[in-house]
Amino acid sequence: MRLQRPQFSLRWSYPDRRGATLDLQIALLGAPTVTRGGEPVVFDTRKATALLAYLAVTGHAHSRETIGALLWPDFDRVRSGAALRRTLSVLNSATGGDCLTLDRHTVALRAERVHVDIERFDRLADTDAHGHSSESTCAPCLANLRAAAALYRDDFLAGFALRDSPEFDDWQGFQAERLRAQLADVLDRLVRSHIDAGQVPHGIEHARRRLSLDPLHEPAHAALMRLYALAGQRSAALQQYRACVQILDTELGVPPLSSTTALNDLIRTDQFAVTQEPVRRRVPIALPPAGLPLVGRAAEIGRIDDVLAPNSAHVLVISGESGVGKTRLLAEVTSRVTRAGSAVLVVQCHDGEQGLAFGLLADILRAARRGSEREIQLAPPWAQELRRILPELPSGGAAQAQPLDSPGAQARFYAAVLEALRAWLPRGSAVAVEDLHWADDSSLGALAYVVRRVTDLGALVLATWRPDELRPDSPVLQAIDAVRREGVATAIELGRLDLFAVESLTVAAFPDSSITESITQRLHAETGGLPLFVTEYLEAFRREGRLPDSAEWTLPGGVLRLLRARLEAVSETTGQVLAAAAVLQGSVDPATLRATSGRSDDEVVIALEEAVSHGLLRESGQGSVSRYEFTSDGMRQLVSAGTSLARERLLHGRTADALMQRRDAPAVSAAVAAHLQRAGRDAEAAEWSWRAAVRAQSLYAHVEALEHLATAVALGHPGHLVHLATGDVLTALGRYAEALVSYELAAARSADDEVGVAQIEYKIAQVQHRLGDWDLAASHLRAASDLLSGAHDDETLRARILADSALVAHRRQDEAQSKSFAEAALRLASRTQDAAALAQVHDVLGVLAAQAGRVEEAIHLLRTSLEHAAGLGDPSLRVAALNNLALVLLDAGRPEAAVATSREALARGIEHGDRHRIAALHTNLADLLHSTGAEDEALEHLTEAARVFAEVDDDNQRRPEIWKLVQW
Repeated sequence: MRLQRPQFSLRWSYPDRRGATLDLQIALLGAPTVTRGGEPVVFDTRKATALLAYLAVTGHAHSRETIGALLWPDFDRVRSGAALRRTLSVLNSATGGDCLTLDRHTVALRAERVHVDIERFDRLADTDAHGHSSESTCAPCLANLRAAAALYRDDFLAGFALRDSPEFDDWQGFQAERLRAQLADVLDRLVRSHIDAGQVPHGIEHARRRLSLDPLHEPAHAALMRLYALAGQRSAALQQYRACVQILDTELGVPPLSSTTALNDLIRTDQFAVTQEPVRRRVPIALPPAGLPLVGRAAEIGRIDDVLAPNSAHVLVISGESGVGKTRLLAEVTSRVTRAGSAVLVVQCHDGEQGLAFGLLADILRAARRGSEREIQLAPPWAQELRRILPELPSGGAAQAQPLDSPGAQARFYAAVLEALRAWLPRGSAVAVEDLHWADDSSLGALAYVVRRVTDLGALVLATWRPDELRPDSPVLQAIDAVRREGVATAIELGRLDLFAVESLTVAAFPDSSITESITQRLHAETGGLPLFVTEYLEAFRREGRLPDSAEWTLPGGVLRLLRARLEAVSETTGQVLAAAAVLQGSVDPATLRATSGRSDDEVVIALEEAVSHGLLRESGQGSVSRYEFTSDGMRQLVSAGTSLARERLLHGRTADALMQRRDAPAVSAAVAAHLQRAGRDAEAAEWSWRAAVRAQSLYAHVEALEHLATAVALGHPGHLVHLATGDVLTALGRYAEALVSYELAAARSADDEVGVAQIEYKIAQVQHRLGDWDLAASHLRAASDLLSGAHDDETLRARILADSALVAHRRQDEAQSKSFAEAALRLASRTQDAAALAQVHDVLGVLAAQAGRVEEAIHLLRTSLEHAAGLGDPSLRVAALNNLALVLLDAGRPEAAVATSREALARGIEHGDRHRIAALHTNLADLLHSTGAEDEALEHLTEAARVFAEVDDDNQRRPEIWKLVQW
């Protein structure tokens, strides 16, 4: 079979050896090509090509047995030896008889007679010998890197494969990946060099090629954005960002890095300047052997070592299901902290102690006090506060502390807790809390206070918990999320072990045994990779002194055997009804069980009676309808585990179909979606998840809406609307960085709809307005307006864009432009007579009139805005007008009316659930109450405002503008 010639020839010059046979040129980057004296060398077997490539790349002699096993794995030794001799004869003849070194045992190429492109590529790509770091590129380096990139015409042996030699295919794949990684490094260095030197066209060429190697490599996207910006191709740079957002979301389900988003913002506002990112290097971690080693957690330990700096103040939480290895990883962390010379305080929470008020907090304080090197007496007021839970503390003659029935008293108590920990914990020490999900609520509130001030504490706070047993609204979760956005908290969620990790544990448990692949695969299948189960199996095997045979596997423990025995005692019909109950979960009624199980009324009743008599279900009455639930969650899980996937899908599908027929189907759309997903009907599940999200949005249940939207996206809901809605929900929740990513995804998926993209640009501008970035807001508003200048105009949307443009221009102190925008917005809104546009335009005009000192005109305009907003389903416009009217009424000398209006704005704002605006409304009401002398109530609203403001995300930058949201 003749090999295809390369698309271009590679010519190298060598010393003239008169009378000698010309050397062999072997090109393996791309389709394999061999030439001699400019003439192609052709082999009549693919095995000859494979053998030549193997000898050329490895560069040393190989035994005939090794080559025979590699290229003819299905042959015995005699047949493979004969096949190799024939192939060597073909190869030796085609190459002139002077390029191979052969003896009875080994085969090799004569290095002095062959020239391989891969060898030259490796040499050109290696610039370490120049005596400088890999981040620097001298002129000879640059020339070599360019030559290396040009030499790499395609992947190693592109289009070539041996169908009957899997080991050769594996070797070929490994070499191809190695060379691709080397090319990626070459291109990265070339791109950096071209950016530094301002050589934009060459830089763009190499950056595009780098991105084609790995479209998920975000730094390549960022580099291409920089180069486009340097070339003056601003639109291409912005489009590249949206392409990056889309592919990262589609393939990985992650947003771009904050640095990439910041670069996009700089380019959009024409403030771009080339910056070099610092290079971070991670030192490999050696895990100490101790019993069964910690395996499968290299990535987690790498993240942990990043935050375990000496004397660091940080919060580290490790979460995961029961038995996943949280305690083992925590022990590794505390061991590292101890080896670094810092003190560690470990406290354990226990099930059943959730009702002990401040039980966990008392344990922490007592342990800290006992562990302090010297007795440190607290100031009497602090000690008296803590004597509520630590009666052994000396009072010091201080007055008795007030009851914790007011925000002020609670704040003093929390401050005393922080003061005690500062005094009793050495700087840089660690506090570890295990099983935080079992802590009492009062301790969680105090711990949340400490977490928010972890930098003041100067300690490392560690915690483990089960995410399914800690309430989502827990104050400590909110506190950790807040400090994580500030960069002082790290959350690690542990997953189960993969097959390789299970094999590593098995080898560690039985170092002298032969561990077969079937043993590890069976162990992984039996345990599901849950570390606790894996170690229990291995410990049971060690007690037996050997690994089991394939027929000897049994479940450890008697509890599961007891549950299984109970299940085996019931009839097949009862088992089917139990499977339906497990699918439905919770408390179920007979009618629903009948529809799901497919059994008749009589069969369901008989099955329920049998299940109750065997202790599998318990009956509870609600009115005239009996309901049934499993006696334990373990029983439900065992039933689920015993139900085949096909039957489980059938049951979920029946449940979904039954729910769809109910009159209140929209109200149960979330349940329908969940059952459809479990039934494997993903397209229908995506649509019902979207319906559930729309319903949740209509009820302003933003968190629930976000969950349903995420499910719809994961299941492949088509179009851009789901991303647009996600951006709206995230904006209401104050999660602005994520909202911007969702809007960018929506824009990327609706590029052909100019009006749709204009609407998205408008929404992005509103987020930037909230963040106080007037330049970015103005840029997106201009982009939205430009998109509406074509044939597909939307005058209602244009009116709203102009209204916001007027407000942004006012923020930028361009009053002339602000007035022009406002007048144009009013003309358009009056022409369309759209209530929402009229409400927004009059609201903005009212704000501008108030700023200009025209108070009565402002009051009239804002009341007009309220009239237009009265019949709208969206309460946000009414909230805005009420808030602004309250502020103007105060300026008009009517404080009582101002306070009443502000209270109404806050009540409607809380109903709407927009976090950032709720915080601003609390602040405004606090100011109004202060002006009327209601200091205590004003302080309460100010405290609540600070709490909510702390939850607003501005991409970890904490820009002060977010605290200045007064009018909108």
